[in-house]
Amino acid sequence: MQSLIDLTQGSLAMARVRLECFAAVTASPQQRGMPDVVQALVLYESGSLDQAQRLLSQSPCSTTEDSSTDALILGRLLLARIAWSQGEVSNSFLHLALLEQSARDRTCSRIHCAVWIERARVATLQGRIDEAGHAVAQAERHGALARMDVLGPSNEVETPGLARVRLHIAQGHFSAAAQVLRPAIEQARQCGRLRLKLKLSLLLAVSNEGMGKHAAAMAELDSLLPFAGEEGWRSTFVEEGASVTTLLQRWMQRFHSRGSESKIVPEFVGDLLKRLDTRGAVSFAASVVQPVHARLTEREHEVLNLLAHGRQNGVIAASMGLSSHTVKAHLRNIYRKLGAHGQIEAVTIARALGLLDETGEPKAAPSQQRACRPGPHHRLGSPGHPQFAVDVLDVRLDRIGRNVQALADLPV
Repeated sequence: MQSLIDLTQGSLAMARVRLECFAAVTASPQQRGMPDVVQALVLYESGSLDQAQRLLSQSPCSTTEDSSTDALILGRLLLARIAWSQGEVSNSFLHLALLEQSARDRTCSRIHCAVWIERARVATLQGRIDEAGHAVAQAERHGALARMDVLGPSNEVETPGLARVRLHIAQGHFSAAAQVLRPAIEQARQCGRLRLKLKLSLLLAVSNEGMGKHAAAMAELDSLLPFAGEEGWRSTFVEEGASVTTLLQRWMQRFHSRGSESKIVPEFVGDLLKRLDTRGAVSFAASVVQPVHARLTEREHEVLNLLAHGRQNGVIAASMGLSSHTVKAHLRNIYRKLGAHGQIEAVTIARALGLLDETGEPKAAPSQQRACRPGPHHRLGSPGHPQFAVDVLDVRLDRIGRNVQALADLPV
């Protein structure tokens, strides 16, 4: 608990020392539990991503379904962000998919909210503004994380309000972002929440830079960088991507032209720029994958949308007037094009890339809604064809699927 208080108050170095001492005297992972997840958070914020990943992979409480809500959110989100930083995009989306499934299993709006905030952050970094806006709206709909009475380590900083500020900045609405940030920074300062204040001040510096207030942006950095460098807050900066890169580069140019006796802050900023350069390459590599996904055919898009709405293969086949074999072929193509290994991962990747129509229930095109499907003899010409028996079974399964869907649609 003291380490969590340290984090809230911005004392990252002290939190790391406390947790390392705790781990040294507590050998059993079952006894450590939540502290392992908090220690992974401290390692992640310090920039020790590999150590954080190893700790989470060994911890029994970071990803299991009997974990606490905070442990589950933190564990999965950290694994997703670490995978993303390593260029493992599909693995990152998979962690979010598993977290979303946990939200459904537990009927937990806090978990839903955390998933959508992370999707909004990734979409914003990739410049997919429409998808980011949709994700922010979903996060606000599940907005329990914004409530102060459920404040915890999983939502100490990442809230729907912060996601909305990121979106304002990405849209170029810098003044709107600054109007939200200034009172929020003062409130965080009065409450002693210096970790939150650090993130908000960084975004205010970005907003000032966007408005052309370069002196104000540099002044904001001058006030927050010594504190961040002394405590070692790295991921707080790296998570914000290219906008922070430009800001820090300008700060370094100003430092070299002005000069200073202090070397701590410039070394810290230099380290941040190296990390941001690596993360920028990963983000670019992830964003250029979009044209590959765009090669999904119209029929594959329809299958994918039906899959995202929980339809089984048989129901998809019946609603689209296809055979189950054809649906399976479409699914194989979808998995290959998306780089997915199953339905959950495919839907998560597609949702993150904005490929899904989530405005309502999917409907097959009128040309595809046929009362009955031609039998195999229409395609093969003769019942003596060796594929005839297989196709007959295929048609009968399609008919069963349509009947099941008709029964499901009956009023109770």
